[in-house]
Amino acid sequence: MIDHAPEGRTELVVDPALPAVPEIYFNAARLDRSMALCTKDYVLVAAPRAERIT
Repeated sequence: MIDHAPEGRTELVVDPALPAVPEIYFNAARLDRSMALCTKDYVLVAAPRAERIT
């Protein structure tokens, strides 16, 4: 859950296929910098809800 949403907490939702991807990439607060993160670690820390996204 993300605490800084204007109307309370926002739930993090990801595509159920995400765990099949070994690494994911994020912009690290700047558009000219990115970071890679092991998907297993991301899911462990962020604890997102998996839902089909269409």
